[in-house]
Amino acid sequence: MYYGGIDVGGTKTICAVAGDDGKIIERVQFLTDKIAPELFFDGCCKRLEELCKAAGCTFSDLQGIGITLPGMVNENNLLLHAPFLEWHNTDVVGIVQERTGVKNIRCECDVNACGVAEAKRSKYKNFLWVTVSTGIGSAVMIDGKVFRGAHSVSGEVGHNKVEYEHPLTCTCGQLGCAEIQASGAALTRLVLAKCKEDPDYDRLYEEKGLKRDGSGCSALAKEGEERSLALFAKVGDYLGKAIAYAVNILDPECVYIGGGMSRSFDLLYPHIRARLKSDVVSFSSDTPVLATTLGYDASIIGAIALVM
Repeated sequence: MYYGGIDVGGTKTICAVAGDDGKIIERVQFLTDKIAPELFFDGCCKRLEELCKAAGCTFSDLQGIGITLPGMVNENNLLLHAPFLEWHNTDVVGIVQERTGVKNIRCECDVNACGVAEAKRSKYKNFLWVTVSTGIGSAVMIDGKVFRGAHSVSGEVGHNKVEYEHPLTCTCGQLGCAEIQASGAALTRLVLAKCKEDPDYDRLYEEKGLKRDGSGCSALAKEGEERSLALFAKVGDYLGKAIAYAVNILDPECVYIGGGMSRSFDLLYPHIRARLKSDVVSFSSDTPVLATTLGYDASIIGAIALVM
């Protein structure tokens, strides 16, 4: 049996074909174009058809196609809003069904799909999944299923307020959200500011051939560079605040951290742990905080998991 997956991100999209064990057989990655969804998914379906040929199958052999989207999706598989792509009330399932003939198609918010995939592997079924990447998103999993909330937007941990004295304006229009203070983009902003005020720190990136962004800061921090460790401490503390609010409300079995920043989990963990110790009621302050088992491909794995 074969399964198809389309993972649409704000900057990149992955199409893949997996076998009956869920492992990816063929995949392709390309830039996400900000074009009309009908045109965009035309291209995705053509790429998926090419991957099927490479895997030795056709659309008719696919047991289903799972699609993850960078926006809000309701229980009827309707994309309500994808802010970055400016797509509104889009029937993605209908578009892909028309182009492939595959009946079993599901779409989901990318973060929720990650939660679904994690639940299939994890011993925990009641948890909070937090993606820390360019932005911050999260999924609330109850009994292994996504809890959507009344408006299909539950789990907005990224918009918990974590800074009140000197808050920055978030893309959502509010002030001091975790997404603007603690995301990968936030860390990059802190790096650039530190390089501007500290020529020695800026020179360090130049000497080591590192980008002045979160990944470069991570490389330095892992070498024990104190200024880089301090930047991770700042971001980690903000992130810990946001997660602590959610733990107090949800009392999950555990919290999973995914997204690009999960590759620096060891640098973030002590600060998240400290916030849970100080800000969470004692009964749940020891809630485990874990790096995802899904790795960097969590979202495409999640897409495929939707139809397995």
